Amino acid sequence: MTRTATVAAALFLGSAGLLFSVESPADGSADTPQRRERLKAGENPDFARRLENLADLYLLIGRRAEAEALYRRAHEIRQRHAALKR
Repeated sequence: MTRTATVAAALFLGSAGLLFSVESPADGSADTPQRRERLKAGENPDFARRLENLADLYLLIGRRAEAEALYRRAHEIRQRHAALKR
């Protein structure tokens, strides 16, 4: 593993601890069991942003196919999240 790949993995894993914490919603909506399950499952914009950040790093180190898969997954999460807000 190259140094750049190691740094990329460390950055992602370092933020992963935040993925499963359940905090009070910033928009003032109720903290429901369904919302907590979505957070745990990675169905929220914060998780999508982290996937995009990792995809950016993958592009930098030439792992284009993996980056594209992460971008697609982030896009799907954002679409599902937008549908839930309607």
